[in-house]
Amino acid sequence: MDPVQPEASVVQTGLDLKYIGSHCYAFSGTIGATDDETDLLNTVSGSGYILASVQFNHEEAGSNDYKYRIRLNDIIIQSYIVTGSQGSSEADNIIPVLIPPFTRLRCTAQNVTGSSSYRQIVSLTGRVYGVE
Repeated sequence: MDPVQPEASVVQTGLDLKYIGSHCYAFSGTIGATDDETDLLNTVSGSGYILASVQFNHEEAGSNDYKYRIRLNDIIIQSYIVTGSQGSSEADNIIPVLIPPFTRLRCTAQNVTGSSSYRQIVSLTGRVYGVE
C-alpha cells in the first residue's frame, strides 16, 4: 500500500482534485450559488485517466430549483434540474464520469428560480489509472 503523501489532507476542500496514490477526491465544501452559474469544482486532471463518481447536493434549497452541470473541457456532459419541492433526495444522484488526462473539469450549480444564495455541495471520488 502506498503511503499517504505529506501534502495530502484527509479533509481538504476547494476547487481542485487531490491525489492519494492511485485515488483522487474533491470536496467543494458548501458554496453559495445564486442565479449566476457558480463553480463548485474547477480543476485540470493529471496524466492518468480517472473513473470517478460525482455527487451534487445542497445544504439548503428552500423552494428554489437548482441546475447542476458537469463539463469536460467546456463541453457539458451532464446537466439536470432539481426542483425545490423534490428536496435533497433528487439532488444526491451519483453520476459516473470518465475524466481523460489533462482535462478541465467543472462542476457547477445555478439557482434557476431566484437570486437567493443557497449553499451547494459537490463531492468527487475516483480511481486513477495509467500513472506509474
